[in-house]
Amino acid sequence: MSAARPKLSYILLVEDLADLRDLIVHWLTSSGYEVAAAGSAAEAWELIERRGFPGVLATDQHLQGMTGLDFALRCRSLKPDLPVLIFSGDLQDLDLDAGMKILPKPFTCAQLLEKLLRLTA
Repeated sequence: MSAARPKLSYILLVEDLADLRDLIVHWLTSSGYEVAAAGSAAEAWELIERRGFPGVLATDQHLQGMTGLDFALRCRSLKPDLPVLIFSGDLQDLDLDAGMKILPKPFTCAQLLEKLLRLTA
C-alpha cells in the first residue's frame, strides 16, 4: 500500500485519547507516513506554529475545548486547500467543504489508509 502513498510534508493527528492516538500513529508510520501527534487542538496549533501546516489534518471530532470541525475550519481559514479527515461516530451526514472527509468510528487501519488516499488523490 505504501507504493501508492502520496507525498505529504506530514500528517497532523489530533486525538485526545492517548491509546487511540498511539495506535493511529503506529498505523500511519508503519505505512510510511511522517506523523506529528497532538492530544488537543491547542497542542496541535503549537505544532503548526513550529512546523508549518501539515499535508493533511486528521482529527477526532470530540476534543476538549474545541471540536475537530471547528479546529479544521480555523486551520482552513489560513490554508483553504488543507485536506482534512475528521474521525466521528456521529457526523456521517455532515455536509463538508471539498477536501474535507468524515471517517466513521470505529475504523480499521485499512479504512484509514484508503480514506487518506482518496482525500489526497
